[in-house]
Amino acid sequence: MNIQTRIKFRVDEVLHFFQNKHGKTYKFPKIHYFCHPEDVGMAYPEDWIIEFNTDYLASHPDMMIEEIIPHEVIHLIADTLQKPCESYHGRTWCKLMREFGLKPKAVYEFT
Repeated sequence: MNIQTRIKFRVDEVLHFFQNKHGKTYKFPKIHYFCHPEDVGMAYPEDWIIEFNTDYLASHPDMMIEEIIPHEVIHLIADTLQKPCESYHGRTWCKLMREFGLKPKAVYEFT
């Protein structure tokens, strides 16, 4: 299975988990790819877009699939639930990360 297919499956898994939990339907986001060293992934809730760094996908595919993809998808979902004044990695996002079984981390170390 190629990396784009794995990404789509993982995004779908996260969406279905929270759809079942919240009884709410979340549409599948647009997925974009980029290549610059500053960021691993990005979420744009206002446009329902997630982006992933192709270099990290190539060098650390398992970590990207297991942790970074849910991290970014959860940003989209958290934005629909949180108060406008809440921070990007705030209480709602942290709660959703834990519900999905992941440690809420804003920064990841790739070795």
